Amino acid sequence: MPRRKTFRPRLFAGLCLALALPLLAQAPAIPSGQAIPGIKIDGNGDDWPPAKRVLDAKSGAEFAFRNDARNLYVLFAVRSPKAIESVASTGLTVRTGNRGVLFLKRTVATEAYVSWRESQGELLTDEEKAELGGSACHDLCLTFAVGAKGSVSGPLRRLAESEPPELGVSEGAGGTVYELKIPLAPPETVPGGLGVAPGSTFRISFEWGGTARKILSTPASRQTPPSEAGGLYGVATPAQHFLNMFDSMSRPTTGTKRYSFAFDLTLVKAP
Repeated sequence: MPRRKTFRPRLFAGLCLALALPLLAQAPAIPSGQAIPGIKIDGNGDDWPPAKRVLDAKSGAEFAFRNDARNLYVLFAVRSPKAIESVASTGLTVRTGNRGVLFLKRTVATEAYVSWRESQGELLTDEEKAELGGSACHDLCLTFAVGAKGSVSGPLRRLAESEPPELGVSEGAGGTVYELKIPLAPPETVPGGLGVAPGSTFRISFEWGGTARKILSTPASRQTPPSEAGGLYGVATPAQHFLNMFDSMSRPTTGTKRYSFAFDLTLVKAP
C-alpha cells in the first residue's frame, strides 16, 4: 500500500515565516527637514518652522524631525494621559539598530541639581545658588547611552571635544513635549551618537513605558546588591550610583503601558 504523504508542520511554519518577514520589515518612510540655526533644546518647539507632524495612532504621539550636518533634532509630543504617564515613568529611548539613547527627566533636590550643573562646566554665582535654593527641588534632564544588550552608561556629560545628546521638556495642559538633539557622529566618537550620515536612510525606533523596576533608590548610601551588579532596569552600575544620589521624589512609576514606534527616516543632505 503506497505511503500517504503528509503536510509537514515545520515546512508550513517555515513558509508562513518567509511570507511574514517582508511584512515585518515594512515601516513608514519619513523625511527629515533642514534644521534652522539656533534651535534651542527647551521642549517648547517655538523655534521650529511649521511642518507636518507624523502621528503614531497607537499612542497618539506626534513626531517632527530636522537635521543638519552634525545633529538630528526631534520634536516628540504626547497628549494621552496613559502615554504621558508612561514616558514620565521610564523616559524615552531612541534606538538605531542595537544602540541608542535614553532621555530621562527626574525631579531632584536642589543640591543634586546644582552639583550636576557645575559638573557640566557652569559657574553658578552665590546669588544664583541662593535663587535656586528658594525651591526644594528642580527638574533635571539627563541622557544615557544604551548598549547592545540593554546596558546603559551615563549620565552623559559635556566633553571638551564633543557635545552629548540633549533633552528639553515642557509640560502643560495640552500634554508633554520632548525636544531632543542627537549627534549623528558614531558612538565611538561621541557617546550617544547615531552613527549615520546626512542624506542617509535608516531605521529608528522610539520606546517608552512598560513595567519598569525602580531605577532610583531613596537612601543615598544604597549599596548595589550582587544580583544587580550588571545593572538595574538595564542601567549599568556607574549610572545606578549617580541615580542613587537622588531622593524618593525621583522614583519612577512602575507598571505603565508600553509603547513603541519604528520607521525609516531619511535625513536631508548637509548644505
